[in-house]
Amino acid sequence: MRLLTSIIQLFLLVLLLTVPFSTASAAPVMTSPTAGSTLTQSTQTFTWGANGTAGINEWYVYLGTTGVGSVDIFAGSQGLNTSTTISGLPTDGSTLYFRLWYRTTFWNRIDVTYTACNSCASSVPNITMTDPVDGSTFLESYKTFHWQATNISVLEWYLYVGTSVGNNSIYASSQGTATQVTVSGLPTNGSTVYVRLWYRTTNGWSFQDLTYTSCSGACINLPHLSIQKTSNIINDGVNVSNPKRIPGATLEYTITVTNSGLGTADANSIIINDSIPPDTDYVASSLQFLNNTSGLNAVAALSDSGGNMQVTPQGTFLASSGSGDPSFQIKFRVKVK
Repeated sequence: MRLLTSIIQLFLLVLLLTVPFSTASAAPVMTSPTAGSTLTQSTQTFTWGANGTAGINEWYVYLGTTGVGSVDIFAGSQGLNTSTTISGLPTDGSTLYFRLWYRTTFWNRIDVTYTACNSCASSVPNITMTDPVDGSTFLESYKTFHWQATNISVLEWYLYVGTSVGNNSIYASSQGTATQVTVSGLPTNGSTVYVRLWYRTTNGWSFQDLTYTSCSGACINLPHLSIQKTSNIINDGVNVSNPKRIPGATLEYTITVTNSGLGTADANSIIINDSIPPDTDYVASSLQFLNNTSGLNAVAALSDSGGNMQVTPQGTFLASSGSGDPSFQIKFRVKVK
């Protein structure tokens, strides 16, 4: 019997040493959020990487709350995609069980856990059209829309304005990160105007729909004046190609006033005041009124007494034509002390 046992043990040892085996490569990993971390909202984008594992033909995701491998929140194939966004996550600080399946020749998996955010209702994204208020009636054939986002970082805005839900027959354009835009050419027949405000986050594109009533009959065309001030370093007496704002440098300020509204401004109602920066001296007689397409007349309307710039152009500021906005510029120079 002892001889038989020894023979069997020897056979098993030889078998173990002669059967070929492969060294498994590193398993895939979760890249975001980090395994074991606490989530900050009820919607989360999960991202992973192969981490050197070759020949992956498909990914599959489980997410649940009842234990390792549970699927009460989510279960779905991701194909070859390496990220997925899952909403409806708990907000009670509970443990979330995430299982990432990956198929090479056979199915394999990794399991990680996360902690759900706790009392994070305040992190729910909130997109608001602050003006005009949803459902209101326009008074003119153009409108400036203002919006904002809270508890969410928006990478890009896009606005549709049309005559039916999701339609963009009146206006369609990216706003970048700007949170306002003036839209002209709105109906004047009392019809419904449909606005769709798109916003792009790290989770992709979403939108909010709003409706308004266009003006009817005697619509009011109002002016819409905007003002922008820019500066440019002319020279600094030292650097030729790239002047700096150093003592002795000359700066030029440009103020641009534009009317994007379809109404004219009241006659002789425009007054522009500006003071020079306290660490500079005004360059005498440098105040100019130029690039004028506004219809205004600045003759005898320029004043630079005491370093306080004032322009009181005379006449009526022309209305926008819809294809071009009238404007004028004021320029003056200062020298850094």
